[in-house]
Amino acid sequence: IIKIVGQEVEGRKIEEKITRIMDVACGSGRYLSELDSIFNQAGIEIIGIDYDTKSLKLGRSIAETYGVSERSLRFIKGNVFRLEHLKRFGVKINWRPHIVVASGLVEYLDDERTRDAFKQAYEGLDDEGMFLFVRQENNPSRKLMEKVCTTSSGAWILHYRRPAVLHRWLSDVGFREIRINTDRWGMYDMFVVRKYAISERKI
Repeated sequence: IIKIVGQEVEGRKIEEKITRIMDVACGSGRYLSELDSIFNQAGIEIIGIDYDTKSLKLGRSIAETYGVSERSLRFIKGNVFRLEHLKRFGVKINWRPHIVVASGLVEYLDDERTRDAFKQAYEGLDDEGMFLFVRQENNPSRKLMEKVCTTSSGAWILHYRRPAVLHRWLSDVGFREIRINTDRWGMYDMFVVRKYAISERKI
């Protein structure tokens, strides 16, 4: 994630553009602090969103150890399962991301909510923006996890989907340049997709 996002930031810095990054379900967001420190907080603004207060507190603590200020990296509590709130939040503070990152989120969403999340990410992104997410295609501990782990609404069910299915849903909402990289064990896929600028969309 650092490599791909870093390349995007570098390219925009050459064009003297600031890169705004939003990470949904960021957890403690260690990589966000690493990324911000790499660029010395120049040409980059980051917002990490998570619902867990302890994770956000840890994230702020990690940012301090990297010498990253809240001016360039902010951690905000929010329900990432209701992504429509993120769009309203961006409008409220006049802040629109060029990159949206979601690592380990879509496994927890059913088909309808996943398609809606893709739609919300598309609508919330700046033109020519990038949506990057990591998801599990398989997990050898799947049955054990679903048997042992629980949530407030019941059993912890993870949704595993083939890359072709997610590719189709992303395309349906308008994303293009869909790139998929799978690890050698066939467990994790990284999707990197792009939103067309208005002037480049097909009529």
